[in-house]
Amino acid sequence: IQIQGVHHVARQEVLQRLAIKNGTSLHRVSLPFLAERLRTIAWIKEATLERLPLHALRVTIVERQPVAVARVGSEYLLLDEEGVVLTRLGDQDQPALPLITGVWQKFLLQGEPGLRRTMQSSIELARTMAHSVEGRIEIDVSDPLNLVASARGLRFQFGHDALLDQWNRFRTVKAVFRPGTLDGRKHELGEVDLRYDNRVIVRERG
Repeated sequence: IQIQGVHHVARQEVLQRLAIKNGTSLHRVSLPFLAERLRTIAWIKEATLERLPLHALRVTIVERQPVAVARVGSEYLLLDEEGVVLTRLGDQDQPALPLITGVWQKFLLQGEPGLRRTMQSSIELARTMAHSVEGRIEIDVSDPLNLVASARGLRFQFGHDALLDQWNRFRTVKAVFRPGTLDGRKHELGEVDLRYDNRVIVRERG
């Protein structure tokens, strides 16, 4: 059995999940069934199996890529772009990745559809914001109707729909809100509220 594309998944784990017994004729096994078995491994996004002459099987794996971390209580979970939990990190954070908080662990592990959609859109938002905002992006999803993102003390409030459109609205007028001293005081942003259509509400840091 030839296995390609594995980096996070051990070869032995793939073989155990395939569970092909010695002496089994490869022409009698269902390749779609085996591929589905492999996709039950969290790290595996796609699996393709091909029979090769004379008695070989090639397994090509596409692994999921870690792009964010969720904090649940005191534990950290590694996530891919679809909000799939790849592994538990225990108390070891990965600060280089965006952080998602306010998550119910039970629903996250079960892949509850509503939470999964929220996680996907939040992760996409965090990755987009990272191109324009310095520091680690943290997004609180405890209230799906009012997501709160923060970076270096600056907070952004988002409505639940079209998160990227809301962010682009802020980017369009961002230059207007650069710190200034028109009245002799230095003005610094503290919070940006993007929940209302066609509005960017700015609150200064006290």
